[in-house]
Amino acid sequence: MGRSLDEIKKLYDNQHHKLMENWAINKICYDAISELLPIDSTILELGSGIGTELLNIRYNMISIEENKDFINRHPSTYIHAPLRRLDKNKSSQIGEAHSWYDWEIIDRELNGKNPKTYDLILIDGPAHAGGRGGLYENLHLFDTTKPIVFDDIDREDDRMVLELIVKKLDGDLQILSDKQTAIILPKKNK
Repeated sequence: MGRSLDEIKKLYDNQHHKLMENWAINKICYDAISELLPIDSTILELGSGIGTELLNIRYNMISIEENKDFINRHPSTYIHAPLRRLDKNKSSQIGEAHSWYDWEIIDRELNGKNPKTYDLILIDGPAHAGGRGGLYENLHLFDTTKPIVFDDIDREDDRMVLELIVKKLDGDLQILSDKQTAIILPKKNK
C-alpha cells in the first residue's frame, strides 16, 4: 500500500515546514484521522493538495476542488466545482463568506445517479477566495452521520462556521491540541 505509518510520521517530523508552506493538514490532524478510520476507508475532502497525496497512502480520496489547475494533480477522484456567489441574505451569519463550491455540481456528483459513499468528511477548502461559510447552507448535501474533521479553525470565520455546524448537527465537538483542527462526531458515534 505504499508508505507505512512510521514513514509518514517521519515525513511530517522532517518535512513539516514544507507541508505547512503548502497549506497541508498538519500531523495532529493526520493522526486524528488515522485514529478514526481504518486503512482503505474513503475520505471526502473539500479542497485538495499535498495532504491529499499523504492521505491517499492509506485511504481512498474524493476531492471537491474549485481550482481547475488542481484537478488530477494528486491521487483522488476529483469533483470540479468552481466557486459560486452565495445569497447575501443567507450568508450574513457566516462571516466574510461570499462564495462557495457550486452546490448543484456537488449534489449531482455526490447524490445523483451514482452516489458516492465515504467514511469521513475533511473540511480544508475552499481556499482563500470564498471562505467556508457556504458549507453551513449546503450541509444537506453531505452525509452528516460521518465524522467531520475541520482544518484551520484558528481563523475566526472558519471557527464561526464550525460552531454553527456543531449547533445545527447537535454533534460532539473535539478541539485538538493544535487549536486549529476540530472533529465533529455525530450522535451515532457517541
